[in-house]
Amino acid sequence: MVTRLPRIEGCAERGDEILSTELKEERFLVNSACPGFVNTDMAADGCDQAVKDGAAGIVWLATLPDDGPTGGFFRDGEPIAF
Repeated sequence: MVTRLPRIEGCAERGDEILSTELKEERFLVNSACPGFVNTDMAADGCDQAVKDGAAGIVWLATLPDDGPTGGFFRDGEPIAF
């Protein structure tokens, strides 16, 4: 499973790039986001980020203006590399 993760992430990143290019003229923004390691029932012990803090970056992406970034991967409102 671990060896497949980089491939999956690469496919997701490439998919974002393709969709963001194809849909730009339609005024769609296509981005991916990581909420980080948040303290939920599914997470292991030791998570120190509150769910609301992890959700803030997702809400930021969902409320971007029409001229916002597209084709990116973000955490906490900041671009990150896959």
